[in-house]
Amino acid sequence: MKGDIDGEGEREVKRFQSGGSGQPSTRAIKLFLLNLYIQSKHSGRNTIGLSATPFTNRATEIYSMMSHFDYDGLAEFGVHNLAQFCKVFIDETSETVWTATGKFDIRYVIRGYNNVPVLQTILFRSINYKTGEEANIQRPQKIVLPLYNDDKGIPLAKQFIIETKLPETKEQSRWLKDAYMFASGAFKESEIYQTGLYPLNDKTKKPDGQVLVALNVARVAT
Repeated sequence: MKGDIDGEGEREVKRFQSGGSGQPSTRAIKLFLLNLYIQSKHSGRNTIGLSATPFTNRATEIYSMMSHFDYDGLAEFGVHNLAQFCKVFIDETSETVWTATGKFDIRYVIRGYNNVPVLQTILFRSINYKTGEEANIQRPQKIVLPLYNDDKGIPLAKQFIIETKLPETKEQSRWLKDAYMFASGAFKESEIYQTGLYPLNDKTKKPDGQVLVALNVARVAT
């Protein structure tokens, strides 16, 4: 859900503070309180939401969706807040990822779920899930690239083949070859080693982080 537009024309971030993304969304808070008020006046009913993507890989979003439409149902199972929800149902782990800024970062993702039968019971009390096929959604024809064969597996004529591999430039080829040399036994012949930035380790007689350095050079080259 998008946040409200503030007085300066900037849109607020869309997550609650518990999600670790900054300021809470005023619109999301209003929606939660409005849902809670309507449900309190109609025995927990008379609210409905439609979504093509109800959950992503964040515990905050799963809990948020469930609390909008069945907050009392969560309470019946002893879940009164996000911390309790994560403790009871979420199996979280950390992963090291390469970010768009060119740095390694640690991100927390859901590895799995605990107490799945109970979680399913709560979910299906308030969610009517349908697949695209059940909803008769007309999907575009799927084409997997690169394309070498027709739908029967017969090789296509040359003029109908779709190739996705881009040829390397001479500069890229030179750097990739040099990165391979640095990562292998011929590292002393590589330009990377000859820069003097990666001296030999006294014990191993090889540069420290040899493979990681080569991978980083290859990433830059491509």
